Amino acid sequence: MVYVSNDFISSSLVSVFIFTYNQEQYIAQTIESILQQKTKYKYEIVLVDDCSNDKTKEICLSYQKKNPSVIKFIANDSNKGLIKNYHESISEFCSGKYIAQCAGDDYWYCSDKLEEQVKILESDHRIGLVHTQIIKLNVSSDNFSVSSKDRSATGFENLLRDNYISAPTVCFRKDLYLNFLQEVNPLEKKWIAEDTPMWLWFSLHSGIYYWDKPTVVYRVISGSISNTNSSRKYFDFIKSRLNIKEYFIRNFNGSNELLEFIYNDFYKDASYHALKLKEKSTLDAISLHHKINGRSMKSFYFYIMSKLEKYEKLYVLLFFLYRVYFKLKRNYLVGNSQKAE
Repeated sequence: MVYVSNDFISSSLVSVFIFTYNQEQYIAQTIESILQQKTKYKYEIVLVDDCSNDKTKEICLSYQKKNPSVIKFIANDSNKGLIKNYHESISEFCSGKYIAQCAGDDYWYCSDKLEEQVKILESDHRIGLVHTQIIKLNVSSDNFSVSSKDRSATGFENLLRDNYISAPTVCFRKDLYLNFLQEVNPLEKKWIAEDTPMWLWFSLHSGIYYWDKPTVVYRVISGSISNTNSSRKYFDFIKSRLNIKEYFIRNFNGSNELLEFIYNDFYKDASYHALKLKEKSTLDAISLHHKINGRSMKSFYFYIMSKLEKYEKLYVLLFFLYRVYFKLKRNYLVGNSQKAE
């Protein structure tokens, strides 16, 4: 269902896309932070709720009624999921030359964010995307902190090694985005992340500009895909991230060295969760990885674990020993890091 007033003025310059699902606690602050933007031009807010079952829809509708010339509200009749909802909403409902975005549990921190980012894009047609620094808000402790990550390294190889771009900070060209949709067709892939493939594609086809200013408060919430306590969700997330990176390395501008790096990174991150979930194929792959790199003891351990699924008690014991080893190693590394500081 599309809620749009006759007073709504569709923007030809900037569309701010807000996507939300079951975020009744936060969505009002998100919308308010974008309504407070000070610009020299009109902009539209395209607000999409993916069939929430809390009061998110009612809150969104109330804001659309109070701001009929600015907000277009789309209430999905059924849950599309993040990827489909994201891409279909931007391509169908966002009319702007530039697209900015914000998830319904984050909010913009400064009122000049949109004005400054569009100014940068307008000044140089070679720049396809502008992003900024973030402020992290740990919801469980109510603690604010400016991210310590240096987000300036946004070349293709840099982004394959780490995601330096925070999604709620971006503003990008819609024509480039539509080219990305046509060339990569992410809707046909089984990827979980919507942003990683976009950033990689933009890094190959345009300049990416980093504005070193915190403009967004990013909520770190237990249970979100990238900050989940669930091994299954996290394992599926990092496996999808691996598939995305492998796709770009093999189809665009990659190398065997980068391919080796992303697999090493995945095995390091996935080991604990693969053991916990008894992911046999991944355990076998990790065993082979350690064998190739001359780590015979680790290779043997993961090989044995991949064969013990029927021996529950022995599996639990060996997994417990791995957890003890993992915790001791982590504490050792943290202790050395603190001494170095």
